[in-house]
Amino acid sequence: MKDKQSRIEADLGFCLQGALSKGTLFPTVRDIGYLVNPSRLIVLPILCSMILMGQQFKIPRNFDFTDKAKLKQIWYPLRKAIKDGDFDKCVKSFQINNVTAARISTVNNIMKLHSDLTFQMIRSICKIAAFMFEWNKLVIKHVQIRDRLNKLGVKAIEEKIEYYTKTSSKMI
Repeated sequence: MKDKQSRIEADLGFCLQGALSKGTLFPTVRDIGYLVNPSRLIVLPILCSMILMGQQFKIPRNFDFTDKAKLKQIWYPLRKAIKDGDFDKCVKSFQINNVTAARISTVNNIMKLHSDLTFQMIRSICKIAAFMFEWNKLVIKHVQIRDRLNKLGVKAIEEKIEYYTKTSSKMI
């Protein structure tokens, strides 16, 4: 399990590195904060990333992300968070073990309305948003696998193995 966890964390790191590296469309995440009226292809992945990282945004039930006028209601608080550096702080302090089922449920509710989105479609608009889209999927997958393994008791077994390994090495 630890090998898989480190592999998933490496994948997450790769997605974040790709998202935060200078691109041809937007050099940094903060540059997205200067957009006045971005597409849902940019807003959705970044919004979902912020939710997974613990930020709170008020999203009305059955919100229509395809309506540009309504999208501004979500974009302005998100834009402020990006410009103020909250996004960077969230990325640096992110702990995957702190992702809750409620956050995942919120993200899934948002994204199930937009099942047509793909990495390539988003990347054609914005490289950063595309990598954040992939990052969101990896985080959700990791947390779901972790929860399933915890139900099976794998974590307890690993802790016992680690404990016995430490105690046996002290005896030698």
